Amino acid sequence: MKKILTILLFGLILNGNSFAQSAQDTKDFIRENIDANELPSYDNFVFFENILKSDADYLAGKTLTKDEFAHLFICGRECHLNDNRSSGIWLTVAECIDIRDISKVSTTRNTGTDNYYSIKVYLSGKYYAKKHNHSMGQDAKWEYLPHMEIFMADNAEAASKIKKAIIHLGKVYGITIKDGDFF
Repeated sequence: MKKILTILLFGLILNGNSFAQSAQDTKDFIRENIDANELPSYDNFVFFENILKSDADYLAGKTLTKDEFAHLFICGRECHLNDNRSSGIWLTVAECIDIRDISKVSTTRNTGTDNYYSIKVYLSGKYYAKKHNHSMGQDAKWEYLPHMEIFMADNAEAASKIKKAIIHLGKVYGITIKDGDFF
């Protein structure tokens, strides 16, 4: 009886420790943490499949296939004239990538007038990657995107967690994403 009880408890412990975050949980975590760690003059936005297809097509600069839309990762920012968010928006940037294209992710602390973190998401170039720029008073432009760059507040712990979540998202999709901070 003791042996059966021990095996049962051991099985429950292993089962409890094998919990893994789903793709949706990971996407929600990434979105919430990027939003929670905005720079004072930025309004960040992150979309996966939580965007209207027509809006995703516009930001990507092309009509996305069903497969591309299912692997969509858009990260962007509206840049205000100053730290007062009620001031005008002078630039909107949206970086649109396919999750399957991510090869490496790293974090960098930038210092100077303002301290902030930059998370660089490097791409292999096998899938589409476009940067959408729309400056106040000008037409929107789309350009090739060699890597996605996420700007966030000076918070090392949050930057590290977002990087780890992006690496985990790759695992969920069966993609190996390197941690660029270990080179």
